[in-house]
Amino acid sequence: MANKIVAVLVVCMVLFAAVQFSEAADEGADPKYVECLYKCGDDCKGGEEKSACDAKCDQECKDKVKLG
Repeated sequence: MANKIVAVLVVCMVLFAAVQFSEAADEGADPKYVECLYKCGDDCKGGEEKSACDAKCDQECKDKVKLG
């Protein structure tokens, strides 16, 4: 039973990350933000830390685009 719950949570994290990156690739997104997000996202590894890493990348890239 616990394995099924863990599997569902992992699938949810993967789907969340996929939606985040696909939203960034929309035509309205700043190309610098999209490039930054993909570069930073490549550094994120799988597992529970990936969603935290994705969130960190999102915030860092938003800040970089605002600054310059």
